[in-house]
Amino acid sequence: ILQLINRIGAERLDDVIYRAVKLVSEKGVSINHILAEILVYYYLLNKGYSYISIEESVGVARCDVYAKRDGFDVCIEIDFYTVPQDFMLNRMKYILARHIKKMLQIVKSNINAAIFAYPYGLIPLIPTELIKPIDARSRKKLLNLISSIKDLIPLDSDDVDHLMKVYIHSILIIDIDDGKVYDLSPQSIENLITAYESLIKKSDSVK
Repeated sequence: ILQLINRIGAERLDDVIYRAVKLVSEKGVSINHILAEILVYYYLLNKGYSYISIEESVGVARCDVYAKRDGFDVCIEIDFYTVPQDFMLNRMKYILARHIKKMLQIVKSNINAAIFAYPYGLIPLIPTELIKPIDARSRKKLLNLISSIKDLIPLDSDDVDHLMKVYIHSILIIDIDDGKVYDLSPQSIENLITAYESLIKKSDSVK
């Protein structure tokens, strides 16, 4: 942790360093996850957020990083795509369900926006229908999305209404090696995922 702090030249982080060490030593949070949280914390601090906390619960949402600025709050979820052993043969479905569950928790907790963060080198796997602007989403497609993962997470009848209004502020790419965080728009990530899926399908059709 101290090596990362020195690498990024961070200051004013005594409180978060103390909390980070406790989370690793007492709660068993992985060091990779904690390093990512510290980088996001420092990034948001430099963006002018007045309140930032790691591993904070807000309503029913557990935020890896929670931040406020000018009355606007965000819940950041950092995902390394770790999947429990029981779901190894349904990995993609599990990751999809985890994203949906987190978005539902965020909107039900009246948090203004969600931010998803991933380590450099991973393709963000947010459902593309949820990356779209709120007014461009298809209720039918979201119902199909919910139906596809209902055996993994319990869903209420009004969950599609919550998904229709959850706001994804941005997507962060975390480069721990260089100590940098890159902020990407939802539209750019939608284009990336669409291009990736198209490439995979094209490769499969060649066979």
